[in-house]
Amino acid sequence: AADIVKRSELDITHDKVPDEFHKFAIYNDAAYINLREGHQAAQRYLDRAGIDAKIDTTVADNAPGKRGILVTEPDGEHVMVMRGTANAADVLADAKIIGMMDYMANHQREAQQTWELARSQVGAIRTITGHSLGGNLSTDLANNNATPDVPIRNVMLNGAISIPQATNKAARSPHTQHISIAVSY
Repeated sequence: AADIVKRSELDITHDKVPDEFHKFAIYNDAAYINLREGHQAAQRYLDRAGIDAKIDTTVADNAPGKRGILVTEPDGEHVMVMRGTANAADVLADAKIIGMMDYMANHQREAQQTWELARSQVGAIRTITGHSLGGNLSTDLANNNATPDVPIRNVMLNGAISIPQATNKAARSPHTQHISIAVSY
C-alpha cells in the first residue's frame, strides 16, 4: 500500500518512479500548478517527481477555467486530470456538492468542455482522475462519456468534500471502473 503523498513531500527528489497511487496524486498536484504557474511549471513538477509523462500544452493552456490537464504517459495512454478546489468559486461548488448551494453547473460545463478539447487532441481517453471537487467532476465525466467501446477508469483522490457524492454517482454507468482513494492534503 502506498503512503499518502503530501505536496511538501514531492519537493524532494525521488530515487524511483512512484507507484500508481503516487502517480495520480502527482498528476493532480500538476493540475493545481498549471492553474497557478502554467504548463511549463507543471511539467517541471512531473519531471522532478520522476514521472515520465508529458502535459498536453493545448489542453493545459485552453481548458475553460484551467479546469484540467491532459497527461500522456510513455505507453501512449492519456490521463485526463480534473483540478479540484482552488478559489472562491470552487468553494461555492463544494458547498453545492454537500447540498448547500447550486454552483456546480458552471464547473460541470467547464469539465465537459475540457474533456471535449482533450478528446479533440488525442481521441480516446480511458483514464480520468481528480481530487476533491475534481474527483466529483471526474466521476461525472466518466459516467457521461464512457461507452462500451471506450470504457473509462476513474481514479478519485477524495478529500472530505467529494466522498459521499462521488460514491453515490459511481454506480450510474456500467462502462466505468471507479477507484476511490481517500487522501489528505
